[in-house]
Amino acid sequence: MVEQLKQTIIRRHITLLLPLILAGCIEPIEPELGVFDYLMVVEGHVSNLDEVNTVRLSRTKPLGVEYGGVEVGALVYVEDQEGAKFYFEESSPGIYQSDPACFIGETGNSYALHIETLYGETYQSKPILLNATPDIDSLYFEREQRLTNEGITKDGIKILLDSHDPEGLTQYFRYEWEETYQIKVPYPEDISVWVCYNTETNSDILTTNTSQLKESRVSQLEIKYVSTDGYQLRSLYRLLVRQYALSSSGIKYWTELKKISESQGTLFDPLPYDLPSNLFNPNNPDEQVIGFFDVGAVTQKEIYIDRSQLLDLDFASDGCSSKLVEVSGGGSPPAGYCLASQGPYGSGINYYAPEYCCDCRLYGELEVPDFWPN
Repeated sequence: MVEQLKQTIIRRHITLLLPLILAGCIEPIEPELGVFDYLMVVEGHVSNLDEVNTVRLSRTKPLGVEYGGVEVGALVYVEDQEGAKFYFEESSPGIYQSDPACFIGETGNSYALHIETLYGETYQSKPILLNATPDIDSLYFEREQRLTNEGITKDGIKILLDSHDPEGLTQYFRYEWEETYQIKVPYPEDISVWVCYNTETNSDILTTNTSQLKESRVSQLEIKYVSTDGYQLRSLYRLLVRQYALSSSGIKYWTELKKISESQGTLFDPLPYDLPSNLFNPNNPDEQVIGFFDVGAVTQKEIYIDRSQLLDLDFASDGCSSKLVEVSGGGSPPAGYCLASQGPYGSGINYYAPEYCCDCRLYGELEVPDFWPN
């Protein structure tokens, strides 16, 4: 998301040059390029989970420029209300992570992010309270048929979430999901490449706001729609959902960032300088900083969906049986095909299928995830 935002800034700098370029149609001129702002971009989050917290640092850069991008060699730490400092180590260029053995966010505590670059620049956030977030009450699915843009009906399920905060302390939420599904190809030439697993995470922004409701309750929030087109629902499917508590400034930031990420983007898009940020340079308050430091508790819930639960759904053919090629007399199979089955004994006939019908590694990994049920 932030990468799209950086590209919007770049497009805006190009826009500033258009009048100069168009003027060249009337009279040749030598345009003077303005100074590009290498703005600091920060993505960070501190939660109550027993896992690493991550801060990503980068810089906007002009198109065609090789240097820039990630911000390396910075000193990054968070400070709580008692003055205790917890340092983040640079695990890879521009990626700074905490050690769960040394630091886990605690609800009720406040945390401020501090950054010191190699060149002596300093950036920080104001202290932010780590709010509690309620548990996810339920995660479930319902069948739903939808029309594609081409007017074709597809079958599938929508995965829904219910949650509520009986005390009404948390009114703003953000959600992330991670899906993992089992892949079984129909014609494994080698049984060792029959079953694979694939994991994907969401790239969109999903938030909800209950501040206008009588109670802080989230009902039937659609987390994801999964169709029967691919391999997701053909065997065993798992979805893990995380629910993040947000502050009022946090919901404003993520809402505005969603608008930017969903826009098509043209050369005439305005600069996203008005995007709310809780980061600043204490030595230069006028410097623009992009990004947001999120602090909030996280709750999570998972759901497993087996093919046996989806007997009423319509699954299209995988297309493999219709693409079998018959080869007789010991002939060679077509390039990119593998043996699917043999004809009657003594017939000398073999049936070959496209490679993607025989090798699950084209869709995922052989390694079984640690959380996968036996």
